[in-house]
Amino acid sequence: HGGGKLGPRRMVDFAARLGREVPDIFTLDLSLQDLIGAEVEFGKIDLAGVRAVAELLEMRPRIKRINLSWNSLNPESATAISGALRLNRSLTSLDLYHNAIGPAGMAALASAMQ
Repeated sequence: HGGGKLGPRRMVDFAARLGREVPDIFTLDLSLQDLIGAEVEFGKIDLAGVRAVAELLEMRPRIKRINLSWNSLNPESATAISGALRLNRSLTSLDLYHNAIGPAGMAALASAMQ
């Protein structure tokens, strides 16, 4: 990832470009990318980056490993990703180290991976 953080909005563009231009993605390291952001004005969490990753997992079902560690992911993030996991049956490694997905997020992920 080269040290620069993408953030939620740039992740949308990055994931779309990967989906269009890189047909064979097997491993993806998106650690430390600040995939979620806060809309301070309204107190809402911006899940655009996480949704973009979920869409990429759906578009590229041959992804085997993805690292999403250190992204401040929350239960809603895990739920967004779990939908893509139902479609991507090739994934063998999902690194969620140092995120706060909580019991609800873990339940959504576990259900998707069955």
